[in-house]
Amino acid sequence: CVAGSLVRMPVIAAGGDLVFGECDGTFEVDLNGWIQSGIDAGLVPGTTVRGQFWYRDLASAAGAVFSPAVEATICP
Repeated sequence: CVAGSLVRMPVIAAGGDLVFGECDGTFEVDLNGWIQSGIDAGLVPGTTVRGQFWYRDLASAAGAVFSPAVEATICP
């Protein structure tokens, strides 16, 4: 379930060697840099952030997949 605000981050590429079936790409976001940029004023100490990647996977019958979710609390 999603509660509160929903923020989409810019599109990023997973990289990898693009060989079908290899699954060696990765996603990475610099959350500290995002917070320091001031783009989202709601990211203050004590705020709990939940995140998940939504991505295309040509090997999946559905074509789009969600990553496992993460949760973190912003510390001072």
